[in-house]
Amino acid sequence: MSEKKVGKRLLTWVLVLVMTLSLLPLNVLAANGPETDSGSGMIFTKKLVSDVPDKDGNYTIQMTAQATGTTTTKVEPMDIVLVLDQSGSMADDFGNGTRQSAMIAAINSFIGEVAEKYSTDADHRMAIVTFGSDAAELVNWTAVDPAGATELTRSISNLPPKPEGATNVGAGMQMAKNLMNDPIPATTQIVRRR
Repeated sequence: MSEKKVGKRLLTWVLVLVMTLSLLPLNVLAANGPETDSGSGMIFTKKLVSDVPDKDGNYTIQMTAQATGTTTTKVEPMDIVLVLDQSGSMADDFGNGTRQSAMIAAINSFIGEVAEKYSTDADHRMAIVTFGSDAAELVNWTAVDPAGATELTRSISNLPPKPEGATNVGAGMQMAKNLMNDPIPATTQIVRRR
């Protein structure tokens, strides 16, 4: 045979092979096993679930992705001023108690949550202002460490069960603003009104 005929036959067989491979589903050619995307650190896995196609000739592939690495969170120290309503409406019924008893339970729970997150890197401080007819500073800046949390919850728990008076919100917020404007270390400042 001449070189020309051998070349044509070889080309014919290569084309037959390429056409045959093009008829196969793409997932048959896909490699099973994990692949890692170096940019994101993600691990991708693909797996042919069944070697038998469904009635429409489709194959099922299962793909999963997993993240690798670590997540780091940093708790920033916060200064928090709680501004608490002590007007007569706090004596109104609410659930199984009064608005006052519900507020006391919620605030004590909040103090406990903040205390759990206290550390040398996140030395949270809290002050408490009350308002009724007038505003008053119930507790000045206090570290929300275990001892401070005890002092704060004791002060909250000693609020009167049936407050009286008008609702001078403005005076309470002004006192909170004054506390926040005191020279204090750089922290995140939050004012909560209850």
